[in-house]
Amino acid sequence: MSYLLPCEVAARDILPAIRCVLAERLVKEKGLSIYRTAKLLGITPAAVQNYVKNRRGSYMKEFLETDPKISQMIEEMLNILEKGRGDISDYYCMLCSESKGYLRKEGRFIGSCFYEETRAR
Repeated sequence: MSYLLPCEVAARDILPAIRCVLAERLVKEKGLSIYRTAKLLGITPAAVQNYVKNRRGSYMKEFLETDPKISQMIEEMLNILEKGRGDISDYYCMLCSESKGYLRKEGRFIGSCFYEETRAR
């Protein structure tokens, strides 16, 4: 049995889906260029293009877009990014934590990460 660390699961499944939603909304809804979006998200323009065309990160995308709590957090992230102020790293941890519940419902075992452990105290 192979055991993946919680953040490995996040890096493989959850974070690309979050970036996919963010990139798509920044480009298509907010009218930002692929280059500006790449700079804001800290990724390459090619990665943004792949996210926008759903070549990358589309797994879990529908869940992220339809869950009310997650949608609200994504909207807050978009506002912070659009204004160019603030750190969004905490939002990634919160979104990851919320998204793990979806993966657990699909029958995947995912342990708690440091963020979840400290939040539970």
